Amino acid sequence: MGRVVNPLLKGITGKIGGLVFYQSGGNTYVRQASGKQSKAVKKRTSKRKRLSQSVMKQTHQFLRTLVPLLRYSFQEMKQGARQPYHAAVAYMAKNSFVREGDQKVIDPSLLKLSAGTLTGAVGATAEWTEEGIKFTWTDNSWTGSALPTDRSLLIAIGMEEEVRVWKKEAEPRQKGEAILSLADYPSEKTWHIYLAFSQEKTRMKKTFVSDSVYLGKVEKPG
Repeated sequence: MGRVVNPLLKGITGKIGGLVFYQSGGNTYVRQASGKQSKAVKKRTSKRKRLSQSVMKQTHQFLRTLVPLLRYSFQEMKQGARQPYHAAVAYMAKNSFVREGDQKVIDPSLLKLSAGTLTGAVGATAEWTEEGIKFTWTDNSWTGSALPTDRSLLIAIGMEEEVRVWKKEAEPRQKGEAILSLADYPSEKTWHIYLAFSQEKTRMKKTFVSDSVYLGKVEKPG
C-alpha cells in the first residue's frame, strides 16, 4: 500500500491494470490487485483459506461491539489509512487464536484490547466484590513513562452473552485500585478482565495509552 501524491491521480478510485486505488481520510492510496489463482492452487489452499476466513470472521464479530473503545485504546496505532480498528483486527487475527482440532478459536488470555507506548500495569489483580470487579495494581509511577496521574482503563468481557464493559479514565495510577460496576449485567457469570492506563498530554493535544494486561477470568459467585 502506498499514498498517491500525484495531483492527476488524486481522488481516483477503482482498479486500473494491476493496481487498485481507494480513498481514506481525504487521501488517495494504491495497492496491488490480487492475482488470479488456478483451480489446482485454489484446491490446495482451500482448507487453509477457510481457516483464515473463519479467523477473520470471528475477529470482526468479536471486535465490532468494541469499536468505540478501540478508537480510544488503539489511537496510537493510527497511521495513514490504517485506523485504530484495523490495527486491533490485525493484532487479534495474528495473535489471539489457538488450535482446537481442525478449527481456531479465540483465547481471551491472548487478546490485546489496548495498545500504545505508555508504561503499563504491574502487579495487577482482579476479583469479584459486591460493588463489581475490583482492580488492584502496584503504583509504578515514575517508572518509564508512567506518571501518578495516569488514568486507569478498566475492561471486562463476557464471552457467553457477548457483553463488553469498559470505563475510561477511571482511578489514577497512584491510587492502586478501582471498581468496575457490572450491575447492569446480572446474568453474565464469567468475565475476562483487562487493565491499561492512559496519559493525556494537553499541550501536545495527544493521549498516550499502554498495552492492556490480562488479569484472568473472574467468576460471579452463586
